[in-house]
Amino acid sequence: MCEGTSYSCEIDLQDHQDIVEIPSAPVPPEGHCNIPNTAKVICFDLETTSLARDSHITQIAAVNGESHWTSYVIPKLPISSQSSEITGLTMRNGHMFHQGKLVESSTNFLKLQVITSTSQAITSRPLIVTF
Repeated sequence: MCEGTSYSCEIDLQDHQDIVEIPSAPVPPEGHCNIPNTAKVICFDLETTSLARDSHITQIAAVNGESHWTSYVIPKLPISSQSSEITGLTMRNGHMFHQGKLVESSTNFLKLQVITSTSQAITSRPLIVTF
């Protein structure tokens, strides 16, 4: 598995307040990620209630070639106006809307089960990529 340092323990405690420009991305060492030519790549994308570190997931989408899947998640936090402008997602009276149309939505726990079954349905050994 290849992960960035943004997933390490206590990453928020390592922030340097005096950084004035975004550093170049580090180049992984040769052979860091050995991906077989036969790998079936599944790309996941998440939408959230805001850009804050404690934001909640509002939408999960996956694509594998021509196959695609999307699902909506009822967040426990309000969706920020900025996030709503970008994603088109809003909550009204406990119901989720995308671009003003009611969408079927459920809880985070159910979505994790769906991700697992979707990955297995697309391929027996998926390579999962997130954005």
